[in-house]
Amino acid sequence: MNIVAMVLGIGGLAVALLLLVIRQKMRKALRGGFAPLFVAACLCAVVGGGLRYWTDQKTPTVVDPIIETNSSSVEAQDQGAVAPEAPDLRQQATAYIEAGAAADTLDDKGVNLLAALDILYRLGNLEGDTQALEEALTLVPSLLEIFDRESAPENWALVKNNHGNLLRLLGENEQSPDRLEAAKAAFEAALEVSTREAMPFAWAASKNDLGVTLFRLGQFRNDPASIEAGISAYREALQIRSRDDTPIAWAESQANLGLALGMLGEANDDISRLGEAATAFRAALEIQTRANAPIQWADLQDNLGKILLGIGAREQSSEHLLAAEAAFRATLEIRNKEDAAFLWGTTHSDLGTVLARLGVLEESQERLEGAIDAFNSALQVFERDALPFQFAVTNFNLGNTYSGLGLLSQNQDYFSQAVIVYGVAAETFEEIGAPGPAGAARQFIDEIQAMTTE
Repeated sequence: MNIVAMVLGIGGLAVALLLLVIRQKMRKALRGGFAPLFVAACLCAVVGGGLRYWTDQKTPTVVDPIIETNSSSVEAQDQGAVAPEAPDLRQQATAYIEAGAAADTLDDKGVNLLAALDILYRLGNLEGDTQALEEALTLVPSLLEIFDRESAPENWALVKNNHGNLLRLLGENEQSPDRLEAAKAAFEAALEVSTREAMPFAWAASKNDLGVTLFRLGQFRNDPASIEAGISAYREALQIRSRDDTPIAWAESQANLGLALGMLGEANDDISRLGEAATAFRAALEIQTRANAPIQWADLQDNLGKILLGIGAREQSSEHLLAAEAAFRATLEIRNKEDAAFLWGTTHSDLGTVLARLGVLEESQERLEGAIDAFNSALQVFERDALPFQFAVTNFNLGNTYSGLGLLSQNQDYFSQAVIVYGVAAETFEEIGAPGPAGAARQFIDEIQAMTTE
């Protein structure tokens, strides 16, 4: 995939349309002196990693359901050789594994190994500890022996679902379709036992997690059919998960559904799908509020903003763009440079895209100046040496915005600044082997210089 194609994504059309309008205005000002050039150079999806799906934030849901299916509920943990408290998660996991090895009964061994698996998953999920995930995988065979399919089918299915989540996360970290295929097989095996009729809530959980895996496979393989299958899995999960009975799980599946719908809507230029995605994210926001889940709320606001940006760009709708602006500003109420620098930078970039688009639609110098401030904030994070692609794209977007300001204000200083940042973008694109965007930036420099010297 070439670099110009890579930068197309959720919201990518916004800057593309901005460029088109700017160039049209330039051509009009020069009475046809500019050749049209339609280039999409947008930071939104690629730099931000796209919309974030909800299972990034969750840990496996196996321990509580497993205990519920035991004969003595949660007290089963106290009856086994449960590990003592340890000062960090890694030591806790080791202690649980050792307690499992010393347990007198298989049930006690299973409870301890499940606790260890849960901790190791959290280390892998929240701290990026791949070794912890691999170690958790080594516990699965023992757990499947303890909770075998014939004598303990419910527990076996729940272990298989955890197995699938471990493989899914490893597949995402390694960008490995093979791992994701193995995760898919694990979820499908779980669903053979966790049927809708026998265990509706476990069935819904496995359907949700299968949906995430199918979505990721669709991403890695550029396979819309796999993403469609993920959407179907989410919709099936939502037949059981309801707002009233299981609000957190319902919000999780709504958020995941919104992500998949948004990706297909963007890829297929389908405003109807984008509208469905916005509806799903808004539904999730009814449950994941700023008060009770601030990080998740910020993620959802960011996702919603990207979708609204895509709709607003296509329809040239100030209403949707203003709503996108509000969503990104809400996100920045939680995201900060100190705790989430990269995400903070991407949200500022998205905000800059919205303000630039509004500035062109409204012919507002104030909006365009706000876009410049937002892009410059993003550049506090996107340093040239560490993140050259993001750095180049942001400077390119700055060039677009300075060009628009120059047209609106007839101030030559803005055109001069546009030439500078386009030059920086071109040099950086060339350094990372992206001649297409580099050539576009240099062509824009030539156009501005031709216009300002006449």
